[in-house]
Amino acid sequence: MQIDIRLTNTLDHPILREAIERRTRSTLTRLSPQLTALTVSVSTPTLREGGQTACRVSGALHGGGTLHVTGSDARPHRALDAALRRFRHTMRRTLDRRVKPGHHRSRLTAG
Repeated sequence: MQIDIRLTNTLDHPILREAIERRTRSTLTRLSPQLTALTVSVSTPTLREGGQTACRVSGALHGGGTLHVTGSDARPHRALDAALRRFRHTMRRTLDRRVKPGHHRSRLTAG
């Protein structure tokens, strides 16, 4: 799984990039075969703006489709964790809803 990391208003340091990649891989390990590409964007407000750090995780799924989720918190690592948890939950729900080849969804019939 290829991970693209984008940082805005944040010190672009190799250690920070490694930490983001490590956290992302550990959170999404089981789901990585279903992903073709993943982008993690971290945006920290400037000192004048104040506010919360926003993290956006976007992923392209095998078989088509993309997912986009965001998380925010005053602490950057918590914003990343929130976005990754949401992404994992949304991706699991999306994969559960897909119909497998040869299977049909049960239909309710009026009796």
